[in-house]
Amino acid sequence: MYKLYTYYKKKGGNMKKFLLTILVAVPAYSYASFGIGYTSLDLDMGDGDSLSIGALSGSYTFSADDSPFSLQTGVLIGITDDTLYGVKAELDPSFYLKGIYDINENIFINVNWAKYEATASAGSESISGSDSEAGFGFGFNVGKAKIMFDFIEDTDMFSIQYNF
Repeated sequence: MYKLYTYYKKKGGNMKKFLLTILVAVPAYSYASFGIGYTSLDLDMGDGDSLSIGALSGSYTFSADDSPFSLQTGVLIGITDDTLYGVKAELDPSFYLKGIYDINENIFINVNWAKYEATASAGSESISGSDSEAGFGFGFNVGKAKIMFDFIEDTDMFSIQYNF
């Protein structure tokens, strides 16, 4: 994967296009479903301060027919930013992975891992960084839609996703 990314960067591609290419290139087997949705990230910055960032999400969920377990992998692409003390924070394309256990056909719990990429800028200065964190969550299936609540370190995520 790293070699593919390095080759892609040398050809002039950027990270957003690379992530979308990988997401679209994954074969859609009969046991996989594609999802698209919106995720709101609420980041606790300490001292009662928080940032709220919105992201478009795209995912593949892999599951066997008779198993209550499934695996979801996806990407978050920031579409709304937030500002705290004059510093603008934006989410760069980020990855996530969820192991999902269906309690019944309507309720599920999950464990998750995310690798966040973000950029903070003030005036003409900007800095980028990344972090990997693990957490847990739960959610509800409502027809073809999923409503998910995930808790990762100091970040609360609320997602609405439509599955094809």
